Amino acid sequence: MSHAHLQKRPSTAVAGLLALQSALLTVVFSGPPAHARSLPADGPSTCHPVTIKVTVDKSTGPIAGRLCQPAQPTSRIQLLVPGFTFGKEYWDFPYKPGQYSYTAAANASGWATLAIDRLGSGSSWHPKGSQVTFQNSASVIHQVVQALRHGQLGATYDHVALAGHSVGAHASVYEAGTYNDVDALIATGWSSVWNADHVKKRVADNLVTATSDPKFKDTGYDADYVTSKAGTRNVYFVTSHADPAVMSMDEQLKQSSSQIELSSGLTADVKAAAKKINVPVLLVDGDQDPFFCGEGAADCSSNAALAAFEKPYFGPRATVSAAVETGSGHALQLQTGASRTTQDMLAFLGHTGTAR
Repeated sequence: MSHAHLQKRPSTAVAGLLALQSALLTVVFSGPPAHARSLPADGPSTCHPVTIKVTVDKSTGPIAGRLCQPAQPTSRIQLLVPGFTFGKEYWDFPYKPGQYSYTAAANASGWATLAIDRLGSGSSWHPKGSQVTFQNSASVIHQVVQALRHGQLGATYDHVALAGHSVGAHASVYEAGTYNDVDALIATGWSSVWNADHVKKRVADNLVTATSDPKFKDTGYDADYVTSKAGTRNVYFVTSHADPAVMSMDEQLKQSSSQIELSSGLTADVKAAAKKINVPVLLVDGDQDPFFCGEGAADCSSNAALAAFEKPYFGPRATVSAAVETGSGHALQLQTGASRTTQDMLAFLGHTGTAR
């Protein structure tokens, strides 16, 4: 592990995180009631950058992350995995953190968090693009989980919740089913069935070689590394429910990813892995997500509909819950309703218990 100077940030009040009764989370997650009160934090969280050494194809390299500890010591941590061409900043957005930073809210509710850059993305190791397969990405997530459980970042975490977004959720589902080493799973911007036509036309067809973008032109990344074409990331938003400043900053913060991870992930047997998951699962989707909701994808007409749609894809002992966010698209944590998404995720985790 390596880490730089510690950084403290002000605590953020979190509205209605634990006000639900456990009965609401048996299958369908209904969200916090309107009368739920804010929970004040005990103090500021402390954050610092970390690196975790991982092995891929007999080579080793670092995975970069931002570890944040709540004011009070805890053995509970959330491992946060961003999506394709997103970095760890997705979970700790540097603009209006009281509204957009999931990690700040999680820390205020007593959880430690580790937001990482995926293999081949952000500040993490960029091996040959051909090595950044979907399976290797899931293996890297597994290695980070084990690092958390075995004290490689200074503390030993007994309860690890894994939360992934989009491709990061796809890899997280695969990891959870393959390695059976997490206590709870949250998949945001993801469902077991997706609209392949929309993914191709609105995402894949808008990818360019990373080094053709001014941000990455001097990186030396090989031709398998891609990023989103300038001006095309609005497909991840419901623009009428997005702050233009957030959309602009998202464009600035975009990352590269390997197209091999995307292509191998689309053909991987994630459904077989999901059937082996028997821990609490929460799916969170925007009701206007064109990739994972609606025609050719999941039924996101209500929380109950999405939970019922997804339940058959998971193990027999998995508790499958769902939260459908009204007015949100794919980039849930960057929509103006991000705080509600955060509340739904943390309320779910408040009912998962502390052991597998």
